[in-house]
Amino acid sequence: MKTNPARVAPGIPTGGQFAHQQRSEAGVALANRKGASLDALIERASNLRSEEHAQSLRDELAAIQTDGGVELFRRNLDAEHNPHSPWTWSEHASFDNDEWDRLAELSVEDAGQYADDSVKMFRSGRSAFLENIPAERLRLLAELHVPKSDQWSPVERLAYLSADLDALRELANIPAKSTGRYRAAVALVRPALAERYDQSVKEQVFSKAFIESGRPIGVLADLKKHLRNATDEEIIDFAARSIRPAQIDLYGQQACSNHSRRDLEASGLDPASVKQLTMAKQDASIQEMKALSGSGITTFKHYQNVRHAMQSSDAGAYAAAARHAAPPTLHAYRVVNGAKLSAREAEMVGALVKHGHDDPASIAGFSRAEPLADRGVRVSIIQRAHDAVQAKVPMKEAVAFSRAGVPSEAIARCAGLDPWVAGEMYRREYEREQQDAFKRGWVTKPAKWPHTAESVRGESIRPVGRTPQVAPPR
Repeated sequence: MKTNPARVAPGIPTGGQFAHQQRSEAGVALANRKGASLDALIERASNLRSEEHAQSLRDELAAIQTDGGVELFRRNLDAEHNPHSPWTWSEHASFDNDEWDRLAELSVEDAGQYADDSVKMFRSGRSAFLENIPAERLRLLAELHVPKSDQWSPVERLAYLSADLDALRELANIPAKSTGRYRAAVALVRPALAERYDQSVKEQVFSKAFIESGRPIGVLADLKKHLRNATDEEIIDFAARSIRPAQIDLYGQQACSNHSRRDLEASGLDPASVKQLTMAKQDASIQEMKALSGSGITTFKHYQNVRHAMQSSDAGAYAAAARHAAPPTLHAYRVVNGAKLSAREAEMVGALVKHGHDDPASIAGFSRAEPLADRGVRVSIIQRAHDAVQAKVPMKEAVAFSRAGVPSEAIARCAGLDPWVAGEMYRREYEREQQDAFKRGWVTKPAKWPHTAESVRGESIRPVGRTPQVAPPR
């Protein structure tokens, strides 16, 4: 009789693709109750979905290292594809290859245990699994109706996940929503916290963070009553840096949030100025406040004056500008200038003040139109006034030349001439430039020189008076 030779080499298991292979035991043996075989389940997955899905299941199975992990994997497939399965499918807890072995070590019957009410205190069944919580502890926590896990304090977490199970069962005698439940839970792992709990209740400042911080409850209670809007974490931080209500009253809450008591006291700064400057610039450093105070910026209003006057947003630039002129003066010049000041313009303001031009109304008459002779570079009113001072030209005369079209760099050369005559060539250049811009489509209408001979010559020059005062920003 002819016999057929074996189709596999000796030593290779036969009996189906998923016949038993040599795998290590999981931490807990699982009873192999009824359900479909792996071969049948993989075939069903292929028929219901695709061969690609079935192959991914084969690959996942090949990576599982323990018999317990394989059995849990089979049970989960059985629950998904077998309508008569005794197991629960873990629809919301997706596990990676190596995690089936870990799951078997947690004494669970099937992966569905991480998707039912026993894990309702966690964000998801998977997050409970990643905590490595055995099934028995999970069931006990569910029976105790503990809060959501993201509401646990660090010591509560330690108690719920590591305390003796028999001791945890005693918590059932305390109402779940009472603060006494918290006291009993943390006392299981940190007995000293029970006394801190009692003190916090006495001070009427119950806070898990306070109790577990290690900071004196009395100090935390004083700060809590003084800082109505501060978080518990902020109050603990104040206490850690030796900040007390007296320092908060003296320097302000913002300064005390940014700096230690030691640094504030060693700075030599006036506490009132510190409070004002941190109101104006919340993250002001000690060095910045020293620079600002040294230049005369000591109040919230001073800081705002300079901030609105300057192009820069740097506190150091504000301090440098205030060394040239007082903050209200800088703000007033910014209004007349029509634009924020550069560092160089702030320096020019200082020079103008030294020459008696404290009131920027004296330069308000300068023309805002700019002739071509300025070479296309904008020359600010402040710079024109400064150039006039440097050229030793009276400010009223410099204003007349400006309105006649003479650029600031040519005013000194035109001294003694009729301003309107001296400016004729520059006005023609200005109007030619406007015509050229119109032809190129850069402007919709060519502009004429905005001033007339009557407004420039003799007594018809607009008298220099005070400009309307614009209130500085608060």
